[in-house]
Amino acid sequence: MLLDYPRTAFLHYIYGTALASLSRYDEATVQLHEEIRLNPESPLPYLRLASMALVQHHPEEALPAAKRAVELAPDSAEAHYAMGRTLLELAKAEEAVKELEIASKIARSSPGVHFNLARAYAKARQPKEAEREREIFTRLNDQAERQRTHGSQAYGSHDRGGLAPEPVETARPE
Repeated sequence: MLLDYPRTAFLHYIYGTALASLSRYDEATVQLHEEIRLNPESPLPYLRLASMALVQHHPEEALPAAKRAVELAPDSAEAHYAMGRTLLELAKAEEAVKELEIASKIARSSPGVHFNLARAYAKARQPKEAEREREIFTRLNDQAERQRTHGSQAYGSHDRGGLAPEPVETARPE
């Protein structure tokens, strides 16, 4: 498809994502940069580049991509999560807390966001907040595990049958 339709929006992104899933990061990077050239206002290739850099333990390489993703998609939990994770890996705990708090407000039921927010609070020497986030993470993670245990029963159910989890309220500081 790339040979026949090289200028098709998101085609390079999809191919880059597939390459990244196979840990072919150098090739994925080329495809994602081509997507950025064709579709510069999309945050998706920037998010994938940041994610790949974090997986490879290169947070300094993730930073420009994460920043650009936040600029392009300021209401995106994933963009703020990528930025928060990047800042956390760069030992900028206070800045990471701010980004991860934004992500947690947008994606209240994401175990990963709460897990990393707990890590950021701990590194920022905010033990009460860290413990609160660990409790939220544990509850959400247990809920996700129960959903996975029910497997296909929870997917595609229109009436939900009590199998899909209900929205989880996040704990509020007292």
